[in-house]
Amino acid sequence: LIILNELRSVSSGLIQQLIPFIHNGGSLVVLPFGRPDGPEYSALLKSFNAGSYGLLDTTDTRISYINLEHPLYSNVFDEIPENLDLPFVFQHYPIQLESRTKQETLLELQNRGPFLSVFQVERGKVYLFAVPFNTDFSSFTRHAIFVPTLFKIAISSVVEETLYYSIG
Repeated sequence: LIILNELRSVSSGLIQQLIPFIHNGGSLVVLPFGRPDGPEYSALLKSFNAGSYGLLDTTDTRISYINLEHPLYSNVFDEIPENLDLPFVFQHYPIQLESRTKQETLLELQNRGPFLSVFQVERGKVYLFAVPFNTDFSSFTRHAIFVPTLFKIAISSVVEETLYYSIG
């Protein structure tokens, strides 16, 4: 698992190192910084066919949906209360999706935009957050869903080897 935490720029050399890592089963988490709609982030996301970031949206909103059918959130909740208190989002970078991406929205905003998306790339995955882990952007890092989300991303990033084989 590699986490790109608010990189100011993404070099072409880094992108070239990430491509085989992801294609061979690695996972990448992208947390935007500054102007993620710029050419560096665009080149990174295009190399994985993982959409793009839009311009900063400063509209207050909140996370309104958790994709409980995805393996990332299986066995996280015993029971889901009817009026679940989910994190607030003060500003975010909209994730713009292309029509031919293999994308699943894991956490969704009230405006139906993705807060956290996962893209299947060959044998690996790219997790794209709409916000950095900064309290100026959201209350996500202070919410109870934060730890299980990152924990399950890390656990699901482990490539499982076959432990045994049956002969005959």
